[in-house]
Amino acid sequence: MTYPTTRRRKVFPLAFLLTASAFIVNAVNPSAHLPAQAADGTAAVGITEAANRWYFAEGYTGDGFQEWLCLYNPGDETAVARVDLVFPDAPPSSLELPIGPRSRSTLDVNTAAGRGSDVSIVVDSNREVVAERPIYFTYRGKWSGSTVSPGCSSPNRGWSFAEGTTREGFEEWLCLLNPGDHALEADVILALEDGTQMELRLELPSMRRRTIEVNAVVGPGRDVSACVVAGGDILAERAMYFLYRGRWQGGHASLGRPLDSSSATRYFAEGYTGPGFETWLCLYLPARPEEGGASEGQAKDAIPVELAFFFEDGSSRVETVAIEAGRRYTFFLNQWLGEGMDVSIRASGPHGLMAERPMYFNYKGTCRGGHVTSGADRPYERWLFAEGTLRP
Repeated sequence: MTYPTTRRRKVFPLAFLLTASAFIVNAVNPSAHLPAQAADGTAAVGITEAANRWYFAEGYTGDGFQEWLCLYNPGDETAVARVDLVFPDAPPSSLELPIGPRSRSTLDVNTAAGRGSDVSIVVDSNREVVAERPIYFTYRGKWSGSTVSPGCSSPNRGWSFAEGTTREGFEEWLCLLNPGDHALEADVILALEDGTQMELRLELPSMRRRTIEVNAVVGPGRDVSACVVAGGDILAERAMYFLYRGRWQGGHASLGRPLDSSSATRYFAEGYTGPGFETWLCLYLPARPEEGGASEGQAKDAIPVELAFFFEDGSSRVETVAIEAGRRYTFFLNQWLGEGMDVSIRASGPHGLMAERPMYFNYKGTCRGGHVTSGADRPYERWLFAEGTLRP
């Protein structure tokens, strides 16, 4: 969100954080006879480095969904990207997409993959590019909105997610992609707000996509974080669709965070608690395997996490909260910080800390929806975005 008359404290002199926001009304689905009336917004942290390969675990071209792939070439020579479309139970299909120097190319995934497909994407380019995937939808004929996600340039054996809920009006999905040459097994641990955990194991064939309906696993009315650990490198992504508080409909999608990340800090440039906006912060520290999730009633050590809030007038506020490994924590920032605040956030804790910032809104009385981001591990001097539009 950009407010020209406001400012936020500049914490680092050379490096900075940047989040792109977009609000979409009447997004047209070109592969359908009628427009999908989507009034929602998206937010994505920028990509810091272009890469030759990008992965997306989530993707769907079924009824009411329109998916796109945006590729940006920041270089001075034309790039040619091979796009592999990966399905649950069929061999991948491939196509080539040229991207001119300092230009953007956009692929209509519905047309490329065919209608009614769960589809993951692998992009392999001869030159370094940037990739994002926007999706516009009417979910199950009831909730309209949009999501956007940057690609992931590196598969990993383990992924974690702080956000997730099966409260009334929310439906959550986990999407897993095995881009390798061999079948793998993946263990999925779902950590609830009361400290209990649920586990399941999936078979992931080579170059196949698998999807988990989280509501069906944990039941209704739960806040849930997730940890995925596989026998080899995979990709993981979480998609959620909602009617927030029975008023604001939409969806959001998020890449997980690698479990072996050395960063102990998450940064969020965006945040707002003004009229029509509700901002949350979710924290999750996956339990180490030797902890075994700690059975109910077993004592766990309290772990301090420092939350620093930076406001538009240059002031800041620091709070410390205590969390336990293997448990989900949720903070309602409107209530904690007060109404009408532009706020950036820094969450600092032990290695492996995962944080996400969901926001739900009624923007200027026109766009109702929500978005989420897992922030950045540190400020950088350069940020790249493939997606963005000024269309009506």
